[in-house]
Amino acid sequence: MTKKKKPEVYDFDHEDGLASQMTDEQIDKAADSLKKLMDEKIKNDPELRKKIESLKKDLDGREKSMMRISVDYGHDTHSIEISDEELKDIQLGKKLEIEGRGFPVEGEMENDWWKFNTVEQGSIEVCGEEGRQIYLGNLINEEVSVAIS
Repeated sequence: MTKKKKPEVYDFDHEDGLASQMTDEQIDKAADSLKKLMDEKIKNDPELRKKIESLKKDLDGREKSMMRISVDYGHDTHSIEISDEELKDIQLGKKLEIEGRGFPVEGEMENDWWKFNTVEQGSIEVCGEEGRQIYLGNLINEEVSVAIS
C-alpha cells in the first residue's frame, strides 16, 4: 500500500497574496509573465489602449501638481502627498480624510490616515491602525511643512 503525498502547505502573505515560499526569482518570473500578457492584451485591444493612455496622462498631470505635507512628531517624520484641489479644500476648512502610504513599524507596514479640519479649523491629525493617534496639531505649527514636490 502506497502512502498519498500530503499537499504542500504555503504560508500566504496577506498583503500581496503570494506564497511566502516563492523565491524572488519565481516572483520576478510571474510578474514578467503577467506583464507580457497585459502588454499583448493592450496591443490587441484599441479601446483598452486608449483608456490606459488617458489614465496615464491623468496620472502624469496629478503627479506634477502634488503637494507634500510633513509632520515631525519627535520620533519620526510622516509625509503625505495631496493634490492642489485637496490642499484648497483643506485651506477652505473642509473636513477631509485621506489614506496615506503607510509606514514601517518593526519591519511591518502599518496604514496611516490623515484627517484635516476634523478637530478645529486648520487641525491635522495622523492616525495609525486601530485609531492610534500619531500626531495632532495645526497646520500653522512649525512642525508641519508644506512643500511642492
